[in-house]
Amino acid sequence: MSDPSEAPTDFAPRAGRGVTAATRQRLEALHTRAKACLERGDHDYAHDLLTQCIAEDPGSLIYAQTFRANIAKKYAGGGKKSSMFGSLVGKTGRAAVAKAAGKGAWTEAFTAGCQALKKNPVDLPVLRELATGCGELGHTETQLFYLRWALDLDLHDVETNRLGGEATAKSKQYEQAIACWQRVLKQKPEDEEARRAISRLSVEQTLHEGGYDHELLKGEGATPDLPAIRVSDLASKESDGQPRRPATISAEPAAEESIVPPLSREELEEVVEEEPKNLTAAGQLARILHVAGESTAAIELLRRTLAASPDPESPDPESPEQAKLEEAQLQMTREHVEATQDRAKATRKPAEIKQAKQAMVLSNQAELEVFAARAKRNPASVRDQLELGLRLKRGGNHREAIKALQAARGDARREAEVQLHLGECFQHIEQFKLAASSYEAAIKASATESAHASEETHKLALYRAGVLALGLGDLDRAENRLTELAGHDFGYRDVSDRLDKIADLRKNA
Repeated sequence: MSDPSEAPTDFAPRAGRGVTAATRQRLEALHTRAKACLERGDHDYAHDLLTQCIAEDPGSLIYAQTFRANIAKKYAGGGKKSSMFGSLVGKTGRAAVAKAAGKGAWTEAFTAGCQALKKNPVDLPVLRELATGCGELGHTETQLFYLRWALDLDLHDVETNRLGGEATAKSKQYEQAIACWQRVLKQKPEDEEARRAISRLSVEQTLHEGGYDHELLKGEGATPDLPAIRVSDLASKESDGQPRRPATISAEPAAEESIVPPLSREELEEVVEEEPKNLTAAGQLARILHVAGESTAAIELLRRTLAASPDPESPDPESPEQAKLEEAQLQMTREHVEATQDRAKATRKPAEIKQAKQAMVLSNQAELEVFAARAKRNPASVRDQLELGLRLKRGGNHREAIKALQAARGDARREAEVQLHLGECFQHIEQFKLAASSYEAAIKASATESAHASEETHKLALYRAGVLALGLGDLDRAENRLTELAGHDFGYRDVSDRLDKIADLRKNA
């Protein structure tokens, strides 16, 4: 009898082809063995087992996640990791993967890719080939997973960001797609493909968020390119001295008005100084500063502009321009955090680490201000209340976070998440009964949700409830919740150690 761990050589996944029940059962057994190897430190054997899983089922996100976790654990360990990774840069196994993929031999392609990562765990070209293969087979989740992995290794790699921009755009993740293309543009300021992509995706994002039918708006022909920005759109004033609102974008410029290049940085600075409430000019200038590497100045500019606008006396305090500027501010803060963390990881210099921490503080404060303003404008918006509550919690203001989170309980789809955050906030302020009640509500809500994202929420809620009960001396409840968690995932955090502790406490009682 052949070894059941041996992958069949005649299996070649095809786009749209599913995995049979028998194959799935065999792969799950291999995955379980691989996780056990990972836990005891036998990373090479775990890698081989997971290679078989991925080669036969490249669309499984769980297999890919365990595969990456095994590599991360194998190479964890300070200086040794850094020196080894550094010596591997430039060595790639991409050719073998691309050759097999070109023949449609997907099992061989994914096997070659996994074997290449065993030799060089920072092989960006191989990760890109794996992502491309997943994309061709229609496995969007794993495609994005491999691209995210590659970006974690090098956030500013041009080719990875190109692929990321294309893949996330297809998934209608416009914000992520724009961020990828912006990183391309930052590395290659003259890249016309990146400029066109950002322009196109910004329009598609607006249409998507507004619920517009893109095909109806296009009409008979293709959507024309947007014209260049007019000086008059940004800086001209009407006869009453008030800033003129930008004209509606049209396919062709008006006959009497010529198209000129966008305003320069210096010109925009003058406009912003004269008109501190000019949202359009502030947005343009902030983008220039951000691309130039002056992200802190860009974020501060947007904060000042948003604080000055809109006019508190206005009957309609929210405008599309303001919402767009808020989104730009959030995006810039996230990119700034990513960039500073990337530098800190690469250099390990105290100054870079300090800057990364400062960027996190700045990001949370900017997000807090945006969502506080939105929650104030739209007190009935469950989403805005939840986002505000999360930022307050992250900033350590647990009492105010509780108020916002309680206002966000109206969305049944996010009930488990909200209750879990409430429980953690109550526990921080030592309201243990309320915390326990919230954890139980989170367990109940996540058990009834079908979304994949609720699985982690369910496990964390069980863990929080069990640990809190153990701390309060309620051994029965602690044992029940932690045992239930162990039934889902015995390797979750320190659940097995805590169950052993409960057993010891019962023996010594």
